[in-house]
Amino acid sequence: GRRKNTNKEIIKVTGELHPAPKISKETCRINWNQPVKRIYDFIRGLSPYPTAWTELQTLDGERIPIKIFESEKMVRAHSLFPGMIETDGKTYINVGAVDGFVGIHTLQLPSKKRLTVAEVLRGFRLTEEYKFL
Repeated sequence: GRRKNTNKEIIKVTGELHPAPKISKETCRINWNQPVKRIYDFIRGLSPYPTAWTELQTLDGERIPIKIFESEKMVRAHSLFPGMIETDGKTYINVGAVDGFVGIHTLQLPSKKRLTVAEVLRGFRLTEEYKFL
């Protein structure tokens, strides 16, 4: 087909143009106190680079930074606080949000390669007492 030429004068700029805000490490941090759709879209929008991240707090208070690449949204009622974990310890990790869960599919632990949740859970013991900050 033929492309239609557009007269440059027809395209008008409304208002003053501003540069986009810079993306920093702190702006890529996941806030679990938000609706599931917003968290899901945040993770999807930052994957694969610069990557959404969060911290996993262990029972002894250690904080482990974790990058999250793929997730799914599950809007359903629950009694967990945002950031609390639901897992079987083998195949899935669901993280509580305001109106449901964010199911994590692929993630990356520090100094490790990107892995599926099932692969991570084979070598990393994760209990429901841990939480994402």
